[in-house]
Amino acid sequence: PNRQHGYSAANSGVPVKLHEGVEGQPSDADIIYSSSEDREDYLKRLEFDGNTKPYDRTLRREFNLLEGELFKNDQYQTGLYKIQQLALFDLGDTPKIEKVPDEPGQVQVRVAGKEARHDALQVDGGYSGASGGSFNFSFATRNLGGTGNSLNAQASLGTRQSLYSATLYNP
Repeated sequence: PNRQHGYSAANSGVPVKLHEGVEGQPSDADIIYSSSEDREDYLKRLEFDGNTKPYDRTLRREFNLLEGELFKNDQYQTGLYKIQQLALFDLGDTPKIEKVPDEPGQVQVRVAGKEARHDALQVDGGYSGASGGSFNFSFATRNLGGTGNSLNAQASLGTRQSLYSATLYNP
């Protein structure tokens, strides 16, 4: 089926007509293959199973599919690829595209997975004759508050010098 244009299924048929041969044995056959696209499908619902911390909107923005719009497989596949690149949600089983019962032309997509690890914490300290004592602290997250934003914060406290740094990245 032409999934780039909203068709998720096709109808096909292969009628076979046998011609009688000598002594009742078939000698040849006519085989005609026909196929046609089923009705166009529209996205009724996009769901993420196993999502705990990233907001659904953080994952949904990676799909170029909106609920109520024509379901296009190429946009769906690109969305799955972008979710993997985002690295906030590890895809589990193959996502399911299901027809919605009693609603012709509607599909529901269920993407299963689990939240990926995305925080790092580091604490250390030391002493040198030139700089004196120091205490270092750093924290990094790739999913600040479930928004998909990245935050890196560092502090280095010493007897002679202190340094602070913070970076916020909104993809």
